[in-house]
Amino acid sequence: MITVVIPNWNGGARLTRVLKDLGAQTLRPERVMVIDNGSSDESGAAAEDAGAEVIRLGSNRGFAPAVNEGLRRTSTPLVAILNNDLELAPDWLSQMADGLSRFKDASFATGKIFSVQHRDRLDGTFDLVSLGLAAWRAGHGRIDGSIWNRERYIAATSLTAAVFRRPVFDSVGLLDERFESYLEDVDLSIRCAINGVNGVYLPRAISYHVGSATLGVWSAEMVRLIARNHGVLVGKYGGSKKSLVAQLLLGLLALRHGAFLAWLRGHRQADSPGLTEPMHLTGEQRTQLRAVLGQQEKELRELQQATGFDTYWKLYFLLS
Repeated sequence: MITVVIPNWNGGARLTRVLKDLGAQTLRPERVMVIDNGSSDESGAAAEDAGAEVIRLGSNRGFAPAVNEGLRRTSTPLVAILNNDLELAPDWLSQMADGLSRFKDASFATGKIFSVQHRDRLDGTFDLVSLGLAAWRAGHGRIDGSIWNRERYIAATSLTAAVFRRPVFDSVGLLDERFESYLEDVDLSIRCAINGVNGVYLPRAISYHVGSATLGVWSAEMVRLIARNHGVLVGKYGGSKKSLVAQLLLGLLALRHGAFLAWLRGHRQADSPGLTEPMHLTGEQRTQLRAVLGQQEKELRELQQATGFDTYWKLYFLLS
């Protein structure tokens, strides 16, 4: 019924932990695939020892190509996409499957994700994508509370820990491999919105996430990829004053964290041939997209206001 796809690059003990948790699920997956991006550690062999099927790509091609390799080999009705630095509650898969059986018009689901380092704080829940094409993992850094305990329909999700109905990828396409890693889930959520595909947030599906375990928080490579890929989003769907504000604010944050040159390099790379090919949308699709993003931005502002503004979003709304 469910195939699990886990991209991995030098996952080490983190990968072993999530595979152990998958083995203890109350609803056992039919198949667990680890797509290994040319790891130089022993994580691939450890995954095989844990009973997972390992697909070796030979080199680090990034998150999106690895996920796609798994999706192409998947035929079960549901597919779970998981980061390799997760811990899963024993009923995580059953909560997801049950939620999608109850919300029959939802095509994907995500749950409540806590931080491994601060287990009373949220790493995130569902995603909200602004009109500037920047996304917020709703609840990130917040103490858990009633505001995050309501099941609800959603328009966007990160791919940290999510379950999709497999036919979604036949209708909206696989992940865009130009993104390699980071923001490929924002792009997928936008394509879902254009095609009228929505999801559901299931707060009883609990997981814990290390976060930025592969490249490191505010590493130069992470900043470069995010800056580049936000530019790819703008080139693909069209820019605006809001997207310019989003880009510049990311640059200011990168400067604060000593990664401005990486941001600048990524920002320039977004104009590389083959990366900025626009998506040809009908007038109806553009209207649909703007409506969905406008609603998400409204919810983003309301949740930020209710839980305390992050500096980035406070400045975003002030300047845009």
